[in-house]
Amino acid sequence: MTNLEWYMRVISGEAKGIVPAISRAVLAGASLLYYSVWAAREAGYRLGILPIRKVGARVVSIGNIVAGGAGKPPAVIYYARRFTGEGKRVAVISRGYGRLSQTDEPVVVSDAGGKILVTPCVSGDEPYLLAKKLPGTPVIVCGDRIRAARLAIERFSPDVILLDDGFQHRAIARDEDIVVIDCSEPFGYGHLLPRGLLREPMSALKRATCFLLTRVDERKHADVVEKLKGLNPPAELILSRHHPSSLVSFSKNEPFPLDFLKRKKALALSSIGNPKSFGRTLKRLEAEVVGSLSFPDHHWYVAADAERIRKAAEKCGAELIITTEKDAVRLNLLVDKPANIFLLGIELEIIGSYPGGAA
Repeated sequence: MTNLEWYMRVISGEAKGIVPAISRAVLAGASLLYYSVWAAREAGYRLGILPIRKVGARVVSIGNIVAGGAGKPPAVIYYARRFTGEGKRVAVISRGYGRLSQTDEPVVVSDAGGKILVTPCVSGDEPYLLAKKLPGTPVIVCGDRIRAARLAIERFSPDVILLDDGFQHRAIARDEDIVVIDCSEPFGYGHLLPRGLLREPMSALKRATCFLLTRVDERKHADVVEKLKGLNPPAELILSRHHPSSLVSFSKNEPFPLDFLKRKKALALSSIGNPKSFGRTLKRLEAEVVGSLSFPDHHWYVAADAERIRKAAEKCGAELIITTEKDAVRLNLLVDKPANIFLLGIELEIIGSYPGGAA
């Protein structure tokens, strides 16, 4: 069991006994410190001590309140395509979390002509994936989202700026705050980091203008809807699911039908925030998931990982190794790649909504 797996068992309450109980108590103390820092920052914005700046374009934030994989990249792709389909010029700005090559200057990952200008190491895995999936939509990364937005306006004159992972980035004013809620684990075990996975107290959800519930097909969601409506009645609430859209061989970039996975013995390989959901997706495609290998979110694969992946596949008797498109960005750095890796593409599908103000 990895340290991450142990940590998740502790904060979820799954791990029993005196050691997990003591660990939870220690983590709860750390959460109090985390809360005090959050509360001071929140007061700064509320009192105007910390400024919130407008940037001269419509800003739509797509973020979440829980650390980990709520499914933001498919949501960003969905909204970018929707706004583009409405005839609007769109730009995406992101912090570029996990970049190997750090700079304080804004980096243009892709331009309005559809050209990708930097490597994944410079952009980070998610911005690079967004650039690939959204040709013609400029993607810019910078820790200072205001600088990124101003560069986007100067270079590309967008009608809409999509602020990727922006719910906690209060310094930039936004017209809409879309909060992605993963129904498979919606509220971070009810505690702030590090005792739980909440980035902010639940009361912060009152800032949202819209809740986008993802993976509603993986668990009953009526209780999630009820809680969100109780916290923030005016917010619109949209129901969605992540559905498999493509299957491609990694080595040859050759497309395969999704039913190719039926009854195939598969190893689920991922370094994403919600690897269990990925495994469930494979099972719904009727793949026989005989094993799984998970790395921390945003893990950059190194040469030793290739051998570890091969051994894991051999040990469980897997015919295929199935991974995500986000993983492919980082797997592509490997010189010696296993030949039987396939990439499963996932897209967001809207399946219903509750209008703001309705119960």
